[in-house]
Amino acid sequence: MTFDDLKYFFEIARAGNYSRAAANLNITQPNLTKHVARLEQEIGIRLFDRSTHHCRLTEEGAVFMHRTEDLFFRLTSSIEDTRLRSKSQYRQIYIGIAAGERAPGPVAAYIRELNTGSPTHRYVVQQDNYASLNDKLDAHDYDVIITTDRNVRTVPQFRYTKLGDMRLLLAVHRSNPKSENPDLTPGDCLDEIVFLSLPDGKYAPPSRIGDFNRRAGADLNLTILPSPADILDNIRLCSGVGIVPSTVDPSLHPDVAFYDYEEPRNDVWQTIVWRKDETNPAVLDFVENVCRLMAPEKDGGTDI
Repeated sequence: MTFDDLKYFFEIARAGNYSRAAANLNITQPNLTKHVARLEQEIGIRLFDRSTHHCRLTEEGAVFMHRTEDLFFRLTSSIEDTRLRSKSQYRQIYIGIAAGERAPGPVAAYIRELNTGSPTHRYVVQQDNYASLNDKLDAHDYDVIITTDRNVRTVPQFRYTKLGDMRLLLAVHRSNPKSENPDLTPGDCLDEIVFLSLPDGKYAPPSRIGDFNRRAGADLNLTILPSPADILDNIRLCSGVGIVPSTVDPSLHPDVAFYDYEEPRNDVWQTIVWRKDETNPAVLDFVENVCRLMAPEKDGGTDI
């Protein structure tokens, strides 16, 4: 099975016939047919029902497409990203952060300063899901991550230091009558779907869910989403309720009211994380300067 075999399979499925797919790919139809035949032989299923003018996915072909299309898209995106990085005139430092969260103001200002003053480097901030940040840092897709995920402190190959305090907020769309209650608590939202984002995603252990319910004083109707940005999108679409970290930017969400969900805790922070085996001087200098910049807030993180 080759990269082209899969690419041609997906193009035929989208185009609906071989001749149109061949024209889109700028190859001959016999060559296209050869690739699909090889793919069918290798995986042992017939992918298309063919007629004179049209072809349709078989039931097995539809299942194969459903299970592989996202993987293929991620692979092609990674290849294109690697190609573009190699051609860039700058050495790029990639900084991951959970979608919907923001870096502390001094850190954001420092990144802007670097990007306007460095003749050799550019510092690229990319938003991502909680669950992806750790994996991509470990895989060198990110050089540094900024996260409120406590799990990073248990990863042996990571180093981290605290940037600032974080607490949870109760977020309610202003069209929801509950937003008019200045003393709103999670216990007032038992009749609502409450959107929540956890680094563990849908595989969060029951103890994590139980922790939220204990603080609410009852069992919340929780729906777990990948990131704070997903929570806020669903709050707007559903006029609903969510639990978000205080690292979101309320000024970007004027249609959402935010209430205290809990008091500040000494075990949750916003953290900068990097790999212990990092050797890139630009990354190490960035981390050192960020930690020095935020030193007054540092309390409990590891030393550099």
